[in-house]
Amino acid sequence: MSGIQMRKFNSFADFLARMADLFRGPTFLMTFLRVDPRFREKVLLTVSVVNNCYG
Repeated sequence: MSGIQMRKFNSFADFLARMADLFRGPTFLMTFLRVDPRFREKVLLTVSVVNNCYG
């Protein structure tokens, strides 16, 4: 864990620029919805099992 560093912004403008980059272009959700439905279901089931969210 020693290789993980917290992101530090140089200014508020730097923070705003990074936030604008985050929301520009295709988002994770849009990309995820375009994935094959069977593969998407497998990913969701895997995440549920790993997090013990199954009933």
